[in-house]
Amino acid sequence: MERVSRHYGQAIVLLISGPMQWMPENVPWLKVRFDADPLDFVALIAGASGIITDSFHGLQFSSLFRRRISIFLGRDRTGISATSRFYDFCSRYGVSEACKDINRIYDSPEVGFVDLSRLNWALFSEDRNSSLDRLKQMLITR
Repeated sequence: MERVSRHYGQAIVLLISGPMQWMPENVPWLKVRFDADPLDFVALIAGASGIITDSFHGLQFSSLFRRRISIFLGRDRTGISATSRFYDFCSRYGVSEACKDINRIYDSPEVGFVDLSRLNWALFSEDRNSSLDRLKQMLITR
């Protein structure tokens, strides 16, 4: 992470939920946030110059705010690969190159951000509106 921070000239904000094996102390290039509430989470993404994530929510909000993103995929805390929804999202909206293997982050400080302003916004908006309509319908009929 330090190499990435130096390469881009930016501090890294690390969002943590749950226990952490390693806790940095007095690291000027790293800001650690534990259990950011939803408003903090969204505000941090909205104000970021780039997002490195393994979170589907990170991908969704980065898309809505049209942030540069790099998605590093591996296995979740249970050891299960949860990559299909990332690949489905990215390939559907034309930004497949945003998905990378987690091991690549150790190879180079260049994380290969993808500009989400290139997203297929017409299709994204159509899908979003369809999802909202279905959600409203489910809430009305219950």
